[in-house]
Parts: sequence; structure tokens; C-alpha cells
Amino acid sequence: EGEEEGEGATRRFLEGGALERAINRTEWLPCGNPTFGDVAFPIWQQRGSGNPYLWCETPRVTVGAKHMKVSVAGQNVTIDRKMELIRPYCLEGTYGQEQDAVYEGVDRSIRENRNVNEEISGIGMCKAKCKKESRRCSKAWDDFSRTITDETCVGVHFCEEYEDIAGDYHNCTVLTREDEYCADCPGGASCTLNTQYAEEPSAMEGYWRHELPASEENCAESWEDRSHRAKCYDVVPCAPFEACVGDNVCGYGYTGRKCDFCCDAMHSYITDPETGQEIPNPECWRADGERIKYFRKYGECAPCPSNPWMIVAILLGGATFGGMTAYIMKKKNINMGICSIGVDYLQILALLSSTKTPWPQIVLDIYTWLSAFNFNINIT
Repeated sequence: EGEEEGEGATRRFLEGGALERAINRTEWLPCGNPTFGDVAFPIWQQRGSGNPYLWCETPRVTVGAKHMKVSVAGQNVTIDRKMELIRPYCLEGTYGQEQDAVYEGVDRSIRENRNVNEEISGIGMCKAKCKKESRRCSKAWDDFSRTITDETCVGVHFCEEYEDIAGDYHNCTVLTREDEYCADCPGGASCTLNTQYAEEPSAMEGYWRHELPASEENCAESWEDRSHRAKCYDVVPCAPFEACVGDNVCGYGYTGRKCDFCCDAMHSYITDPETGQEIPNPECWRADGERIKYFRKYGECAPCPSNPWMIVAILLGGATFGGMTAYIMKKKNINMGICSIGVDYLQILALLSSTKTPWPQIVLDIYTWLSAFNFNINIT
């Protein structure tokens, strides 16, 4: 007969690693006979060589190493979790982390700015460095009592000092303070099998993973197994689909949350949340220091034409034409309200280019030039 510790255990004794105290205070879960269909097999088994072994089926348990107690003929043997004889983990398509798991993996900024390819393992690398609020609350966790000592830190990601594979120290995000049950991967995300470090749901191509404050409404089906976390995941589609290339990374020329914006003049710089200063947007600048220039065209981001003098020419030509038209209309006593009606009509026509209707290319070109009435100088 075999048993293992369950969720009713008193955690401060278990996590302290004191096995003798865990034996007396742990609520053990029985490991029953393995079954296939309607057939149950005995726990006690023998190999072809005659060596005996135990084979049992565990109930639903959390991930992470477990204490184990084996009872044979009235004799009990208890094995410490540190030996890791039993260490459940989540299969492909599900996710769940061990207590105090640091968010390891390939940081998106490393992948983009240092041209690190997808094949890098991510072992010994911090994927999510702590934000300012998390660093403030890094001392608000009592490891002995396993409780938060500062109420203002409830709902904030935990944070710990972390030494990466290069020997550098970072304040890295702690995903959970307790062993978790495996939960289904959200739709639009992938959860790969990884027994080496904490693997979280990663947005697939065409999707974006939001982090929402943990609540029953935000967490939905995963609330029961993830109510102890600071955040829940919500995976949503991107528009257009190609704006998101996966793992919350924007395609070339796109930027912002859910890659909703183009790398135009308005989004080439962002505000640093740490210092409050304006800094270059790393998604809109190339490694050689050249700015990426894109604009919204037909609902997608397209490269800006590199002809800046045409802007000056169009502005001067437009001003000359407008002035001459106004002079002639005033001289002939024509009501200027007629022009506003015409401009409104042309502006509405230009907006049709943003729809997903499969217009012929000549119609799209006409819509592009009509967008000048919406003061769109990107048509140059």
C-alpha cells in the first residue's frame, strides 16, 4: 500500500523540510489500485527477474515533489520529498507550477534585440523581471508562515532575487507560492511539456495574452485552481491576424498591447514606467538605430513611402489650390457650405478602405488618395 501527502497538509511544516513533523501532521492520500477500463490490477507487482515493485494510481494531486509513505505487512517507511521519488508534472496542453517557481524562459527583449533564435532553452534565464510594485512587495512574504505580511501587496506578483545562468542577479517574478493543480491551457495559447523550468501558457500566432487581476470573473473556469495567484490569463485574437507573431511579440511595424498600433510618429517613443521619462519604443527601432516607419493602410500596417519632400509639395499645392478655389467661389458668391458637403462625402469614401472588403486594387488606390481629405499625409 502506498500513500502520499495531500492538500490538507499543514504547509509550514512541509515546506520547512522537517520530515518527522510532516509524518505527524500530514493528511495522507491513498494511492489505489491501477485500473484500465473495468479491470483493476494489484499494487504489488513482480518483474520478470522476480524483483518486486509497487504500481498504484494516485488521486488528483498538485505538481511538485511529495513525501511518500509505504506500508508493507504493518511496517511503514516514509520517504522525504527531497529525494523526489514522486514529482508530478503537467502534461502537454495543461499548465501548473511548483511553489516559489520563478518565471524562467527566453525574455522577448532578448529574442528581439539580440537576435536570439527560438532554439535557446531558456533554462537559467528570467523571462519576466519584476515591476516596480512587485519589487516594493518583495519583503512582504513570510517564508515560514507562508503568508503575506502587507495587505497592500495582496494581488501583486511576488518577486525574488534570481541568479541567471550568466551569474547576474535580477529581481524576477515568482508565479505562485504554492504547488498548483494542472489547469487546461487557454484557447489561443500553447502549453508545452517542460519538466526543466516553469512553462506558462504562450500566445500562439495571431493571439495576445492579457494578464488580468485575479478574480472569479476574470479567471472563469480556472478560478478554483488559480485563486491564489495575483493574475489570470485572457487570450484574445489580434486584428489583423499577422500583427501578433506569438508569445506576445508584435510583427514588424506593429506595436502596443495586442499590437493594435503601427510604428508611426505617435508611437516611436514610449514612457518608461520606472522613471516616467520618454524613451525610444524598442519595437519601433532597429538594432542599427534606424526608426521603423509604418502607417495604417487598409486596416493594416504598411511601410511609409520614403519621399518626405512630396509632403511639402502636396501641402503647398493643396494650399494654393484651396486658396484659388475659395477666391473664385467668393467672387462668384457661391456658398462655401457646398464644399463641406463634398469633403464629408470624400472622407466617408476614404474610410471604406479600412474595411476587409476585397476591393480591386484600383479602387484601393483611389481610396488611398481620397484619404488626403482626412489629412492623411502618409500617402506620400
